[in-house]
Amino acid sequence: MRNFFRNLFNTFDAIDVAVPAILAAVLMIVGPICACVHFLRVGHKFGAGATAVLYGAALISCLRDYRKKEISNGSLAIIVLWLGITAWIWISIQ
Repeated sequence: MRNFFRNLFNTFDAIDVAVPAILAAVLMIVGPICACVHFLRVGHKFGAGATAVLYGAALISCLRDYRKKEISNGSLAIIVLWLGITAWIWISIQ
């Protein structure tokens, strides 16, 4: 009986960590795509283009770093630039 509760609590602990991680990953993938579609629909061509280019660059650099199993300064710069410009665009359209 003790093993049952230990396994049950370990499962709940794993779910507690996995659900926010999965939601964050889905938002990181779907969010920029939805932003590009929204920018195109409203007529903000610069916002759509900047989001698409920076998202693509961040995606390529993250995949390259994942294969090399290390992160480079260029990837960090692209990711920070992408987050900064996305936040700037989001604030400017509010």
